[in-house]
Amino acid sequence: MSAILQRISPQERFFGLSRWAVRYPVLSIFLPLLIVTIVAYPTLSSVWHGNITSKQYLSKVEFDPSFTGSNANLSLVQVWIKHSNEDNILKKSTLIESLALQNRLLINLAGSGLIEALQSPFQLWNNSLQVLHKDRAPLKTINFGAKAVPKLLLRKVLKVNGFVTSAENMVINILALGDKREALKSSLAQNVAELQSLSNVTGFQIATPIMLGNNTGPQVSYRFEILPVSRLDFLVLGALCFFLIVQLFKAYKSIVWVKYKYGIVLAMSVGVIIGSAASATITGFFFKDYGENNPTFLGWFPIILISTGGLLRLLKETAGSSVTDSRQNYPMAVAKEQPGRKGTKKFLIASAQVNASVFRTTVLAIAVSTFLFPFNRQLSFFLSVALINTSILQFTFFTSVLSLDYRMLSSNDVLFLKNSNEAGTRSLDEEFYGHNVDFKAYAKSIAMGWDTILSKPLYFCMPYFFYINLKFRSVRSSSSLVYKLFHGQFSKAISFSSARSPALIDKKSISQLLFQKYGKGIFDVAFLPSDTIFALKGDISDTGSLPGSYLEALQTPFVFSYKFDFYFFIEFIITVVLLSSLALLVLQLMLSKVEIPIKSEDEPEVFNAADEVSPTQETGSLQTANETAFHTKELSHGGHTLDIVSISTSDSPFILSLGIDRKLFAWSPLSNPVPPPTEIPLNKQLWPVTRIVTSSNGNLTAIFSEAGRVACWSRKKMGFLWSIKLNHPGRAVLESFFRKRTIPAFMKNRSSGTTNVSAGKMRDQIGVTSLSMGRKDSNVSVTSMKSSSSLANVFDARYNDKEAASIHDEDDGTELVFVAVDGSLTCIDIHGKPAISKIITSPAELASCKKLVTPRVNDRLVVCDKRGKLYVSTVVNNKWRTRELQIIRDSFNRGQKLMTPATLKRPSKVFGNSPHGPDSGCEVIENITLLLIPFVGMLVLAKEDEAELVDAQTGTSIRNFKLSDVEPKTLKVFHDQPTHCRFCGSASVASLSIAYTAKSTKTLVMHTFKLESRTKNSICLRVERDPREIRCLGLESVVEKKHYMEEADCWNVTDNNLIIGLKRQNKQNKSENGSHVMTRSVSEGVRAGDCKLRNRVESRSMKHSTSLEYNIHEIWEGWTMTVNGNIQYYKIPAGVNGLLTNRIGPVEKFGAKAIVAAFGNVMKVFYLGREELILASDGTNTNEDDTGLNFVNKRRKRLNERKTSNIYSQL
Repeated sequence: MSAILQRISPQERFFGLSRWAVRYPVLSIFLPLLIVTIVAYPTLSSVWHGNITSKQYLSKVEFDPSFTGSNANLSLVQVWIKHSNEDNILKKSTLIESLALQNRLLINLAGSGLIEALQSPFQLWNNSLQVLHKDRAPLKTINFGAKAVPKLLLRKVLKVNGFVTSAENMVINILALGDKREALKSSLAQNVAELQSLSNVTGFQIATPIMLGNNTGPQVSYRFEILPVSRLDFLVLGALCFFLIVQLFKAYKSIVWVKYKYGIVLAMSVGVIIGSAASATITGFFFKDYGENNPTFLGWFPIILISTGGLLRLLKETAGSSVTDSRQNYPMAVAKEQPGRKGTKKFLIASAQVNASVFRTTVLAIAVSTFLFPFNRQLSFFLSVALINTSILQFTFFTSVLSLDYRMLSSNDVLFLKNSNEAGTRSLDEEFYGHNVDFKAYAKSIAMGWDTILSKPLYFCMPYFFYINLKFRSVRSSSSLVYKLFHGQFSKAISFSSARSPALIDKKSISQLLFQKYGKGIFDVAFLPSDTIFALKGDISDTGSLPGSYLEALQTPFVFSYKFDFYFFIEFIITVVLLSSLALLVLQLMLSKVEIPIKSEDEPEVFNAADEVSPTQETGSLQTANETAFHTKELSHGGHTLDIVSISTSDSPFILSLGIDRKLFAWSPLSNPVPPPTEIPLNKQLWPVTRIVTSSNGNLTAIFSEAGRVACWSRKKMGFLWSIKLNHPGRAVLESFFRKRTIPAFMKNRSSGTTNVSAGKMRDQIGVTSLSMGRKDSNVSVTSMKSSSSLANVFDARYNDKEAASIHDEDDGTELVFVAVDGSLTCIDIHGKPAISKIITSPAELASCKKLVTPRVNDRLVVCDKRGKLYVSTVVNNKWRTRELQIIRDSFNRGQKLMTPATLKRPSKVFGNSPHGPDSGCEVIENITLLLIPFVGMLVLAKEDEAELVDAQTGTSIRNFKLSDVEPKTLKVFHDQPTHCRFCGSASVASLSIAYTAKSTKTLVMHTFKLESRTKNSICLRVERDPREIRCLGLESVVEKKHYMEEADCWNVTDNNLIIGLKRQNKQNKSENGSHVMTRSVSEGVRAGDCKLRNRVESRSMKHSTSLEYNIHEIWEGWTMTVNGNIQYYKIPAGVNGLLTNRIGPVEKFGAKAIVAAFGNVMKVFYLGREELILASDGTNTNEDDTGLNFVNKRRKRLNERKTSNIYSQL
C-alpha cells in the first residue's frame, strides 16, 4: 500500500509546488485563500443563524414506492393554494385571503385532537390574521424567517439576488395519526363543501381529486428513524475535544523556529476553518435534497486531527531550514544536500517531503471514511472535501506563510533559537504505515507525554469512525466495503443510484417535527393523492382544466428560477475587490518586514562576516568607490497609501506629490535620513487638483482645482494664506509661477532702513555679501540665475532660524501669476487680491505659454496661439506689456543691419518664402509646441515634424530643424553650460541638442549640433551676425548627428547636458540596441580581480533574485545618454516596492542632475555623483570639450553655494 501511494504522489511534484509557493508568496497566499473564502462564505455567514435543534438528533429517511399505507403511523394531508392566472400569491391581500381560507378550513379541527402537527407558511405570523394585518412588509418577514419555514411549502418561487420575491403555489401540510385519518377526511370534506358554497364570497374554487374524477394516483410512504444524541454522547465528544485541545496546546508550546508564533497559529486556524466551511457549502449544494439529518460536528474531530497534524509536521520538519530558491529538479537538489552536515537542510526539500507525506495520509483517511467505516454518503463526502481543501491550503497558503516567517528571522533570532531548541524533540514525520512502527511504544509515549496524537492521526480516527458507526448504527444508511463483499453486494458499492421520491414534503422539517413531539422512534408517514385539497383563486371558465392544474402543481419545483440584476454583481465584485485589496495590503506589510531575501542555492557561497552580523542594509546608503553608480533616495515612509498621480518640483530642495488617496505631501529628499513628509491638508473644494506650483525657495505653494478655485499654502505659517474662487472654472492653466513684485527704490530704502543693522549682522553670519544684494549685473549666469531673485533673502531657507526669517520676509512682495488658454493673465498678491488682465487680443486660443528668464531683462512671457503667432509680454513696473513677435526669416547671417524692436515695425521688412509666412497664419495648426532656451534668450517653435530656432528679442529665425514622428509632450531642448565666445564675447555653447520620443515606436531620438573645427569648438549664439565674420562660427556651421535608443520608457534632461531615464529591463544583449556608441556602467557587473568580500557587499542591494515576484529593481533599470550618444546602464538598488504597478508613474526633473519617479505609491530620486550637488551643477561638462573660459563661472557659482535647510517642516 505504501508503494502504491508513493507512486501516485511523487515528491518531485510537491517540490515544484513548494518552489512556486516560495517564489510567488503573494499569489500562493492570496489566490487559494480568496477562492476558498468565497466558497465558504454561505456557511460562515449562517453560523449564528443555525438551528440548534438539528444538532441534537440524527435521522434516517427511507422511501418505499410499493408501500400501501394501510399500516402507517401517521398520515399526511396537503392543501394547495394557487392563482388561476399564475399571479404572485405572496401579495399581502392574497396572503390575508389565504390565511382566512386556512382558518376556515380548520375551524372545527384545532382542539379536536385530529391534527398532530400543522406546517404552514403562516406560522411566521402564528396563523393569526391580526398579526398579518399589522405586518407592513410580509415579504420581508418571509425572507428573514426562511429558516423557520419548510422550503417545500412554497412552489415556483422566484428569487432575485437570493431573496424570495414571488411564488405561484402555497402548500399546507396537515399531519394526523393513522387511525384518525378517516375522521380527519370527513371533517375536511364538510368544511370543503361549505367553502365551495361560499366561493362567490371567498373567491376560491375548492376541489379534491375525487371531485375532479382523478382518484387514482401513486401512494407515497416514508419511514423516519429518529435517534437523539444523548448526554453521554456529548460528554464523550467533549472529552475528545478537550483531549485534542490539550494536545494542540502542547504542540503549540513546542513551536520554536518561528518569528511570529501567534501569526502561525492564526494561519493554521484560518486554513482549517475556511477549508471545513467550504466543504460544508459544497456538500449542501450537492445534497440539497438529502432528507437525512447528519450533524456536521461529528466530522470536525477527524478533520482537525488530520489537518493540524499535517501542519504541525510541516512546522517540525522545516524548523531551522534555509529558505532558498533552486532551479534544479528534485533529485539533483536532494543529491546536493548533505544529510550528515548540520544546518544544510533546505526548506524546499523538507516541505516537499512533508507535503507528499500529508497527501498520502489524506488519501488514506478518505479511503478509511469512505470504504471501511462509512456512515452515509453525505458525511463521507463532507470529510473528503474538507480534507482535500485543508491539504491544498497547506501546500500553497501555509507553505508560503511559513517561508515568509522564516525569512523574517534575523541573525540574533537564529542564534537564540539554536541555543533554546531542544535536541530531544521527536520527529513528526514518521508515517503510520512505516516499516518500523511499534504501536506499544507509541502508546507508551502518548501516555508519558513524550508524543502527541497529532503525529499519527489515523490511529485515532479509525476508532472514532468505528464508535460513531456503532453508536448510531440504527440511522446509518451506508455499509462498509468489506460487508458488501462478504454479503455479495459489491454492485451496490459502486452504484450511486437510489429510489427517489417526488418533492412533496420537506423531509428534514418532518424529522425535526417528529423529534420535537416524540423524541425518538420509527415512524411511517403515508401520503395519498386522494386526500389532497386543491384551492384555486379566481374565476374558472372551464372546470375541466382543474385536473391539469392539479397535476401541474404536484410537479412544480420549490425554486422555479433565479435572477440577479446588474447591481448585485457590481456589489459582489466591489466587495471582493475591497477584501482582496485589504488582504494584499496586509501581505505587502508582511513582505516589507522580510529581512532575508530569497537566495539561490545554485550560486556559489562566499563567506562574508557582514552576513552574520548585519543582514539588512538601508537602501541607498551603500557607498562604493565608483562615482558613476546609480544612487537612490527612497520617498515612501509615512507617504501615500494609493498610487501617485502628480509630482511637482521647483528650484527648492523639496518635492510635492499628489496621490489618489487625496493627500498632498511635501518631501525633503536631501535630508539624511529622509524625514516623513509634511502633509498639506486639502479641502474638498480643491478637488480634483489640476496643477501645483511652488516658489523657488519653497515657502509658497499654489494649488489649482478643476472647479476654478486657487489656494496658496505658506510653509512658514503651515497654513493657507488665501483661497479664492475664480469666475472661469474649467479653463486650463498654461503657465504659473511666483514672482517678486517690483518695489520703488524710495519704498525699499524706507522699509529696510529699520532693519539694516540686524540684517547686516545676519548676512555676515550666513555669508551673504553685499555684492549679491545689488542689481543684476555680470555676476548672473545660468547657474546663479535661478536664485538671483532671492539671493538677498537666502537665509529664509534656514527654517530652523526663526530670528533670521523674521528680520526680512521676502514673501510680502510675492505674487502668483498664471495664464489661461483664453489669454487671461491673473496676478494674485500675498493677501489674495486678484488682478485679471488680457495678455493678448487674439481671437484664437493659446497653445502654449512659457516664462523666459534672461540676465539684465525683466521677467518675460512667450506666448504662442493655435495659429502659430508668437507674442512676448514683458513686465514693466508690475504691469505686463505685450507685443507680437514677427518671425523674420531668411535674414540671419545675410549682412542686414541690427534687428531692433523699432526696425521691426517698419513695413519695408519682407518675410522669406517660407510656408509659414503671414498668409498662412489664419489656419489653426495642430500639435504646436513652444520651448525656451533660458539665459541665451531663444525659443524653439515646433510644428508637426519641423522645428525653428528663433531669437526671442528680435524674432530672427536662426535655423530650421527637421524632426520625425514627434510626440509633442516629450520634446526637450538642452545644451551645456554657456560661456562667452572667446572672439566676440557673446554667449556660446559647445553643443545644442533636441530630444524627443517617437510617437509610434517609443524610441528616444536625439539631434545634436556641434562644430567639428579643432580650434573653434564653441557655437556662437550672436544673432546680428555678418557673413564676413570669420573669427567665430555659429549654428550655420554646425554638424548634425542623430542618436537613437529603443524602448525608452521615461526620461528627462539635466543641467549637466545629459539625459537620465528609466526603462524596463531587456533580457537580450543591450549592446545590440540603442545608439551607435554605447558603453556599459561598471555598476552593472563585477570587475575581474576585485575582492570577493567587496563584491558581496555591493551586490547586497543590487543582487538579482530568482524570485519573480514584484520587485522594482528587477523590472526596471536606469540609464544615461550623453550628447555624443554614449549610453550607460545602471541597476536600481533594491528598496521599497510599494503597490503593484505595471508602468512607471509621473517623472519630473529634480535639481540639476536628478529625476524623481513614482512607482505606485512610492517615489524614488535617482541621481549620479554626490548627493550634495543634486541642486547645483557639479561643473562637469559631459562632452569633455574645454572652452577655455570656464573660470568665468567659478566666481558666480560661489555666490550660490549657501547652506539651506532641507527639511520642509523645520522652522
